[in-house]
Amino acid sequence: MASIAKRALGSLAALALLLGPGIAAACSVCMGGQEEASRQAFVVATALLTFLPLIVIGIGAWWFLRNAIAREEDEARRIADERVGALNPHSSENAAQPLG
Repeated sequence: MASIAKRALGSLAALALLLGPGIAAACSVCMGGQEEASRQAFVVATALLTFLPLIVIGIGAWWFLRNAIAREEDEARRIADERVGALNPHSSENAAQPLG
């Protein structure tokens, strides 16, 4: 009995797949775009969806590079300050240390 139900269910699924494309043709997008305003809206939307990910990736890369360069400059400045402090015996760091 279960095999008959499975066959019936399989037949209904196959029938739905065969009739599905006819139902899908009823959507507004399939028959849309015949007017100039609709066509232009589709072109603008396509351009937006094409270039938006590229713009977001570009902004992310720019932000990452900007922060990496700033970190390198800060590190170089810190190292330079440490070297100047080590070479200058009258610096405020050395003056604050107790003698003896």
